[in-house]
Amino acid sequence: MISELHQVIRVFKRIEKAWTSADKSSDDYLAAVCFFENMSYRLFETAKHDRLIGFRILLRLFKRIFQKDNDAIRNLDPDGDVVIVGGIIKTRENVIEYIQRSSKAKIKSYIAKDFIPQLKSGRRKFMLAILPFALKQAIKCIANSRRINIALSIYEVAEIAFILDYIRKEKIKHVYDFIPYEKDGNLMSLVLLEEKITVTKIPSSGPLATHNRVLLADEIICSTPYHFEEQKKFRDSLRAKDFTLWPPERAFLYFSRYEAHPPTVPFTIGFYSHGDWLRREEKHSEHGRKVGEAEKAILKYLSLFVKENKHFKLIIFPHPREKKQEISQKSFQFYRDVIGNENFEMMTENVGTANSFERVDIAVAAFSTILYERLFCGYKTLIGNIGLSDFPMNGSTLNSICFGTYDEMKQLITEYSDKDEEYFFTTSGLDAYRNAHYPQP
Repeated sequence: MISELHQVIRVFKRIEKAWTSADKSSDDYLAAVCFFENMSYRLFETAKHDRLIGFRILLRLFKRIFQKDNDAIRNLDPDGDVVIVGGIIKTRENVIEYIQRSSKAKIKSYIAKDFIPQLKSGRRKFMLAILPFALKQAIKCIANSRRINIALSIYEVAEIAFILDYIRKEKIKHVYDFIPYEKDGNLMSLVLLEEKITVTKIPSSGPLATHNRVLLADEIICSTPYHFEEQKKFRDSLRAKDFTLWPPERAFLYFSRYEAHPPTVPFTIGFYSHGDWLRREEKHSEHGRKVGEAEKAILKYLSLFVKENKHFKLIIFPHPREKKQEISQKSFQFYRDVIGNENFEMMTENVGTANSFERVDIAVAAFSTILYERLFCGYKTLIGNIGLSDFPMNGSTLNSICFGTYDEMKQLITEYSDKDEEYFFTTSGLDAYRNAHYPQP
């Protein structure tokens, strides 16, 4: 474990040097940009102002090292030579099934990166080995405006060292990275690729431009046609030999109920929330896009539309965060305040949005992976990209279902509300988003 730690620190120092070098085209430079400049969801926004955050991360790491078995590794096939690196334990069974179904690989184990290192021996030696690096990083945090990125390096270097140690001991040949959006994902790629390990990155169905415009791997999984459009735009920073189409990551959980394509309820409009207002209230790290403003504008447009067209019904599909019992009343108040009345229905049933696509004829959202899941299942969907000038990109087929003004939204709803799905997908040019063009989930 100590030699693996030293190797990871060596690669870290290499990308640190590359970050300020004249060569802006190397893999090291791209990994450095991600590592030192990209955001992370692992700390709250308030950590930006905590000058001691590096020391706090160091203490948390030492506590993690001495934790009892926390189930960070889920063993699967003892004969497998493939590992999944995920972030958490909660959703791992779904992640495992998704990758097994799509790759047909023999998965040896799933590693929950956020819960390692979990050392059973050599703890004090490891602590002494990482201490010089960690103290240096912690001290940097005192006066550096990028203190979140620097502080997290203490966690990340230790975690990657643990993964490398596991890979060597278990003779792993292939790693599926299910959390490529994390800022250290490409540092991990550099370490693994040096080790001659095959690396596959699996971004979410959302735009790669948000968190994944730089990916270093052997293979990148694309789960929407939009990803292939982005591949052309970001061809200098999406560095992989293969780009492979898989279904959206949760498709196997819900797709069977749509094989017969249940009919929708006529003259119903659904708003799919990203929950941006609540994320901000809870001080989560911001992703830099004005999704909250776009969602408020869409809601006001929809309020006006159903007021002018009384035969339409508006249904709000809250984000899972907004459905929590302790938040539900506040969520309803938020929508009532933005819409300006109570002329809407709010879905409070304990049913995921992806399991109720047929509840509305036309769905509207600003920025959510649920958009692509709904298109995958063959249902009419619109995108309100108010203030989101870079999404979709110029020339994308998705532009055919986007609106920026009330009149544009009204025109799209009017055109598609009395037409079937076949008309919608043919006219919009989005037939490639339907499941028939994907490997079956």
